[in-house]
Amino acid sequence: MRKSRISVIASALLLAGIWGVGTPHVAQAAKAPGITVSPESKIWFDGDSTLHGFSFKSKKHEVTAAGSASGARLDKLEVEIPVKQLKSGDGTMDGNMYRALDADKYPTIRFSMNNAKVKATGGDLDVDAIGTLTIAGTEKPITLKAEGKIDGNTFRIKGSKELLMSEYGVKPPVISLLVAKISVKDRVVIRYDLTGTLDD
Repeated sequence: MRKSRISVIASALLLAGIWGVGTPHVAQAAKAPGITVSPESKIWFDGDSTLHGFSFKSKKHEVTAAGSASGARLDKLEVEIPVKQLKSGDGTMDGNMYRALDADKYPTIRFSMNNAKVKATGGDLDVDAIGTLTIAGTEKPITLKAEGKIDGNTFRIKGSKELLMSEYGVKPPVISLLVAKISVKDRVVIRYDLTGTLDD
């Protein structure tokens, strides 16, 4: 029974706001069947440019989940991120990224999980979450991997996923300054560090 409950935890937690960006930050608490995600959970993405690296964070995201803890099933997991809630701490960078993502036309980044593969060994977890990520109107299949641990009813799961903006039809922005141009590099890395508890 414990392994069944662990499986649902790991599958749901992995994607509780998958496209957040920025330095580690306090995320919104999210609920899934039998799971409480801590508001201390962190979701962000890191990138680079010809001048310096950058990080974005999600100030707001919504998670919808359904399933059965007793049956070790996660039937539904959807995550929606308003593009204009992604913040880097630099207004110019934010504006250029919103334009690159065509935020007015495509205001939401969405992840929808199709299925999850979970291996639980003692207190260790290995997770593959398989689904579809939609950015700027382009849908692409994606597999997100994570490792975690459970201690009593407390858990922590961490992972990362590298992707290219161009895979989603997004042209990395070029920021024009008075004396130079800053080109954002195509590669970004999604990172997630989620903690929480198993509901009684």
